[in-house]
Amino acid sequence: MRLIVRDGHRAATMTAVARELHLTKPVIYAVFPNYKELGEALIEREQLRCLAQIRDALTAAVQPDLAPADVMPAALGAFLRSVAERPDPWRLVLMPGGSLPSELARRVRDGRRWAVEGFTRLCEQTLPATRPDGSPVDIEALVEGIIGSVERYAQLLLADPEKWTPERLERFAATDLVWPRGDGKIALGSGGE
Repeated sequence: MRLIVRDGHRAATMTAVARELHLTKPVIYAVFPNYKELGEALIEREQLRCLAQIRDALTAAVQPDLAPADVMPAALGAFLRSVAERPDPWRLVLMPGGSLPSELARRVRDGRRWAVEGFTRLCEQTLPATRPDGSPVDIEALVEGIIGSVERYAQLLLADPEKWTPERLERFAATDLVWPRGDGKIALGSGGE
């Protein structure tokens, strides 16, 4: 992970990995027969960790005593704190220095799709479905806009963590953005149960 973040995907070879870990290549080949399998294992491990961070951030935001307008800033803060704690995998996903290998690019797309689906469910459960005039809220456009903003906030945090702290961005989301107001209840589970 350190090697790829520091030097890019193209620099990651079995020789470079051995050098980075202060091991001989035969030791690495005893565990992974080739770089493709090593890379896939790394991608799988980090994808699972990143998805767990997203899941935990969404779960932390869904609290029965939290007003709907407070859910989104809470989810953003929880997610950004997790990015700050483990920045390297997010650097690979959000700040690639060149083209991603096809398997990693596919996994990033799959992970983003999973996050969009989970966040869509959260929005459907916590935000009003209609505007004051009775017209429907475009949840799909709302989710894409929010996720795009969250990705940008994470990029800012990764680029300059002293300036763009999770606390600063969560405070901004809580105080300077206007969130749709729900009915004061958060629906836990599908169908408002």
